[in-house]
Amino acid sequence: MKLREVASFLVFRLFGSQIRLLFLPYLMLATGHALLNLSYALFSGMEQDFLDQIQSTHPHVLIRPESSWFEEPVPLPKTLSTKLDSSREVFLTQAILSLPQFAQGILLRGVEPVQNQDHLTFWPSLCPKISGALPTNWPMSLFEDLKKPCKAEITLLDGQTLSIYPQRLFEDFHLPEKRFTIHIPLKPLQETFLGESWFNLLELHLKDASEADELARLLSGHPLTRHHRIRSWQEQFAETLKLFAIQKDLHSVIFTGMLLFILMSLSSSVYLIYLRKNQEFRTLLWLGMNRGILLRALGLIHLCLSFFSLLLSALIWWAADFYLKSNPIPLPQSLFYSPVLPLKPSVDFFGITGLILTGVVLFTVRRAQKELPLPAEEEEI
Repeated sequence: MKLREVASFLVFRLFGSQIRLLFLPYLMLATGHALLNLSYALFSGMEQDFLDQIQSTHPHVLIRPESSWFEEPVPLPKTLSTKLDSSREVFLTQAILSLPQFAQGILLRGVEPVQNQDHLTFWPSLCPKISGALPTNWPMSLFEDLKKPCKAEITLLDGQTLSIYPQRLFEDFHLPEKRFTIHIPLKPLQETFLGESWFNLLELHLKDASEADELARLLSGHPLTRHHRIRSWQEQFAETLKLFAIQKDLHSVIFTGMLLFILMSLSSSVYLIYLRKNQEFRTLLWLGMNRGILLRALGLIHLCLSFFSLLLSALIWWAADFYLKSNPIPLPQSLFYSPVLPLKPSVDFFGITGLILTGVVLFTVRRAQKELPLPAEEEEI
């Protein structure tokens, strides 16, 4: 027994002298695993930010009339009440925003009440209240581009003019659909433009945004709403959702390529070490060490190296996450939904990929061991 313990110690000593040959493959394993998880966390963070914005700031189902207007409230199926969080009647129209020596085409969004839109963050414009003018909410970038005007006029499509002033500002992230949209109280806009309480858009906000696509199909086939034009946010952002699906496929391809690369590089390094130390291994067998014990000792060394590689990967992962939280990198909102570079670490993805990599390492070591030219069992004594 003492001889075997001494022999096991000698295995670690002999193999440890060649550990530098394994340093690069295991370092690449740690770095590749960390970068793969960082990339996955980055895209997962962007996807989660996008879904959070959809849940909180964007209508989940849009219902438009078959003709130009809804002349009365839209009857909704009773089964919708359990899934519906809120509904909002909206009047959308185009107008011309007029300032001294300047005019700008805009989109008017009539919604009631204009001060209470939970999906937007408002800041006061610091403009005084103007008698006879309607309070409105302006996009931040438009307000600043126009040199912060405190009074303006809008000309509707029928030629009527309304005086307005910016009461509050909201962040538009320089997105075209928000940057040129001014929010105005619904009732005065309806009375001025139509003389009726008509509207041309019904926005539904659900308790769970992921159910919007299924709900849109249900409404499209329901007798009360099948004549309307119904669109879910999934249909509206189909290209964005496709992009997130593609990135998941790309991560699978990258992970597969990394496995193949590690398989080849580690196999070559392990086999080279076994060849260089083959005579010493033969000596241990002649001293009385069992072949199985020798191979298990060699496998344990690789298992320990794999564990430390994953530990190093976790440290790189944690350091990057800590750095980005301490030093957030801003992103252009015209291109990204996230205000800063997001990370959403996935412990499950880290663990699953780590286990697969460890399995590949042990498989590679086992194949190298099968090619190891050691004496047969009966020749060991």
